[in-house]
Amino acid sequence: MLQLTKSKRLTEQKLQKIQELHKICNDYEKINIAINYYMLKNRPDIEINDFLYYEDGKLIGYVGLFVYTGEEAEVSALVHPHYRRKSIFKDLLYHVKQELQRRKIERIIFIADARSTSAMQTLQRLGATYRHSTYRMQLDSTQILQSSHSTVISRAHPSDLDEWIHLESKCFNETEEESRYHMQMFWNRTDHFHFKYVQNGKMIGKMSVGTDEKSAHIYGLCVDPDHQGKGIAKALVLHILSQLKDQYEIFTLEVETNNAPAVGLYQKCGFQILAKDDYYEFHFSSRGCPKRSL
Repeated sequence: MLQLTKSKRLTEQKLQKIQELHKICNDYEKINIAINYYMLKNRPDIEINDFLYYEDGKLIGYVGLFVYTGEEAEVSALVHPHYRRKSIFKDLLYHVKQELQRRKIERIIFIADARSTSAMQTLQRLGATYRHSTYRMQLDSTQILQSSHSTVISRAHPSDLDEWIHLESKCFNETEEESRYHMQMFWNRTDHFHFKYVQNGKMIGKMSVGTDEKSAHIYGLCVDPDHQGKGIAKALVLHILSQLKDQYEIFTLEVETNNAPAVGLYQKCGFQILAKDDYYEFHFSSRGCPKRSL
């Protein structure tokens, strides 16, 4: 019997089933599908973000939503290789559409391993449009370069939020409202660390780290455009790696493939490319939007 369930928070059993399906899909195509397990383990239990498709108790399809702004949702999807071309993804996407339209979100971003031919074919049939690509990079803590102590880099304080948001919007060319929407999800979490680089009393660089039991994910690195090219970004990365290397085994990050300076910076700090992900944009108003079949 087929069954589709929706979850606000995943149980340990559901997480294990997703991990098992993830491994099956990766092994089948010899790829590395991006799934943000940190986010899956720390769902806020407010909105429905996970859709699981079962046949007789066996998980054969999964879609996870990752909403970082109020305008779009990133999507990671898995369908068991033996159950493809049976409208499972179509059914999952129908329910995703219903949930996101309830939240007034019309645009979704599919994340697919660049080596996955099945994902490319599915997204082409759907009519999704290529947006950009990113590298997933990784560094083992035993390979972290030593960094000298810095007096200009320190932990950000709750009172730094407004200045932090101003710098982020300036660096990433987004509105302060967009930056605030994203940061408010992580700013006060005890498993996230936020570091600032201050010069003459002004924050000119920043970086965040989200942590799990054994791993840490770097995100949000930026330097004020007026102060770029001075080694501030590298100093931030090396300082934070040095500070956290005894607590976490693996450090990860994502960077756009066309951002050669950033890719080069991370490689100089010891990071290696693990996989390449392609991002595809799709609007529910498009003609290819599926109708329910389950």
